[in-house]
Amino acid sequence: MRSEAELLELVESFREPFTATVAKHDREESFPAENFELLRQNHLLALTAPVDLGGEGLWAGDRFGTYYRLLATMAAFDCNTSQLLQVHSHALGILCATATPAQHDTYVKDIVANGKVLASVGSESSPAKTSDGLYVQELQPQDDGSWVLTCEKHFASVAAGADYLLIWLAVPGDAPYEQRTVCVLVPSDAPEVELVDEWDVMGMRATVSWGVKVTDLHLPADAVFGAPGYWVKDEVRTFSLGFAANHVGQAQGILDFCLAWVRKRPHLQHSDLMMVRLGSSASQLAMLRAGLDVAAAEWERGEDPDLAELKSLQVLHVAKKVLLHVSQEAFDICGARAVFRSLPLEQAYRDARVFTLHTRDEHLTASVGRGLLNGDFSGKGYIDGATVPRVGK
Repeated sequence: MRSEAELLELVESFREPFTATVAKHDREESFPAENFELLRQNHLLALTAPVDLGGEGLWAGDRFGTYYRLLATMAAFDCNTSQLLQVHSHALGILCATATPAQHDTYVKDIVANGKVLASVGSESSPAKTSDGLYVQELQPQDDGSWVLTCEKHFASVAAGADYLLIWLAVPGDAPYEQRTVCVLVPSDAPEVELVDEWDVMGMRATVSWGVKVTDLHLPADAVFGAPGYWVKDEVRTFSLGFAANHVGQAQGILDFCLAWVRKRPHLQHSDLMMVRLGSSASQLAMLRAGLDVAAAEWERGEDPDLAELKSLQVLHVAKKVLLHVSQEAFDICGARAVFRSLPLEQAYRDARVFTLHTRDEHLTASVGRGLLNGDFSGKGYIDGATVPRVGK
């Protein structure tokens, strides 16, 4: 197990190679395969696997803060790859937590040892949908204990570069959907699996969040991970602070660019207005980092996961606001040249605007307000992409 300082130093060493291809992957809307190869070579695709399996034990125990600070460090120079790593790492953490001893032997050990890539696929919200209705999806048990899977999913980040898809589905039954939800491990190269390129978007283009269609795929009995409803009934962790960490890192990267820009331009250094803009952005970001650390420490304390998630949602709310502010303020600091595509601010603004839409802020913040008012906030008591993958009703 490597120390936090060792992990952050290693991630920082990727700044030059990752930055060199950020614009290319944005233009081409392509998966950063070479970045993931670097992550694999440096054993960073096992961050959330337990230490006894050869992982780093992040997103657990006393290593929540290390996980979030690592994501933020990477997001400062490549928020797309940082988000993809987050998706993979969350999927791996869930897989490790839900696997039986036999599933560990059959699947998990190979995934960890060989740096295989996972996509967590939950959303059924098609870009073309106009309602919250569900698509046809079936996970049907067979007489021999195996399963047949048919489903349609969307916004499947990592899928284009994944070895496995960890698909969130529900087993048949009458209970509410989330209480029947399980994870199904699907090999991405199965002929019954089709990836659909529908990701023609403004920003976060390198996440390549395509659609997935699976038709009559026969799966062995052990392809299903976790008891029905595990994620809402037994697992206390959420995804919220991971998204916040990415926003923190991206805002830091934008601010660092602005500081370097002004250092090279003495005439801007004599402007009190510019100094106020820089100072204000830096102050907001410093307080945001403090909030991230406080929320991470609450997860590490391990005594009140509801309080930890409440703090995480508060941080996520502020992180969205700060990132949007910093990404816009950067143009007023750097001026007209900032709009040229040869500079990173144009893409940073698009990425910030798109990524902060990942979860509807009013839903999250309303949950915080109601919980504070009524004193009954539950970390898994609301359904949203930051806590429970959007898999229906």
